[in-house]
Amino acid sequence: MKKHLLTFSLTCAMLLGMTSLSSAATLLVSADSTVFSGDPNSNFGLDNAVFAFDGNNDPNNISKGYLKFDASSLTGQVIDSISGLTMRYTLSVNRTGNFFFLDGTGADTWAETGITWNNAPLNNTSDNDFSAGAGQTLTSLGSITGNGQFQPITLTFGASEEAALINALNTGDRIATIAFNHTGTNGFQINSLQSGNGSFLTYTAIPEPTSAALLLAAGLTLCIRRRRCS
Repeated sequence: MKKHLLTFSLTCAMLLGMTSLSSAATLLVSADSTVFSGDPNSNFGLDNAVFAFDGNNDPNNISKGYLKFDASSLTGQVIDSISGLTMRYTLSVNRTGNFFFLDGTGADTWAETGITWNNAPLNNTSDNDFSAGAGQTLTSLGSITGNGQFQPITLTFGASEEAALINALNTGDRIATIAFNHTGTNGFQINSLQSGNGSFLTYTAIPEPTSAALLLAAGLTLCIRRRRCS
């Protein structure tokens, strides 16, 4: 009897533990593009790089970058942590990119082959900044400086910024848009999805509550039946 009780307890403990296990994985960018003030109605979504440049005081020479991440394929899972955004930087050292999370009305509806300077979400078309309108939020994710040509760089997030991204990737359409601009000299550039070295988020995921609850219930039922049979 004690042996069966021990087996019952261990099995149930294992099932409970399954609901809290996290598995590390990467979420590859699903779309990315540059938008350019000097050619405001053109699309650059099929280029091999995503580029940002502050224009050096020339309003017709500003570029910004847009990245889209889609977690809708993570069926039965929810993201519970994001350790950072990794990009393959492609220019010389000491060039800085400033990253922002765009959320709300229209933030995620852009298409890789359709986004332009004039229609890009939260793009302030008069300067190097982004701006939020009605029903939109703009969250700074921080800045990162390139460490050498073709070297991977990882931008890490603060707790509140990470939580905002996680919420976007776990709710609604499960899509998050990250955009970046540049300050300094000569621009900030990373490989695009088209290059084969697209950016990615590193995250951990756990079973979504409904799936975990069903699994736990089934396991507990099996444990009880076995215990009664003994």
